[in-house]
Amino acid sequence: MLELYAEVIINSDAVDIDKPFTYKVKEEDFETIQVGHRVKVSFGGRNNLIEAFVIGLKCELLEEIKRLKSISKVLDKEPILTRDDLKLISFL
Repeated sequence: MLELYAEVIINSDAVDIDKPFTYKVKEEDFETIQVGHRVKVSFGGRNNLIEAFVIGLKCELLEEIKRLKSISKVLDKEPILTRDDLKLISFL
């Protein structure tokens, strides 16, 4: 069975985080999710749903993650961040 994982950055002023997090992509989202999509993910100890942006997709994990959460929802039909936007984010 094919598995797909997304690297996301959390979109929050309240959260001081400068690294990507890995989430599993649900099978029903395989055909639609793309780099640049805005998504909702469960984050933190209380598992609050928070907005994030997909910055990468991969089919295998490079390291073992104990409790891998899934993306809750893809929020837009089309990605809202372009490759140029992501290059700028990576640079900053």
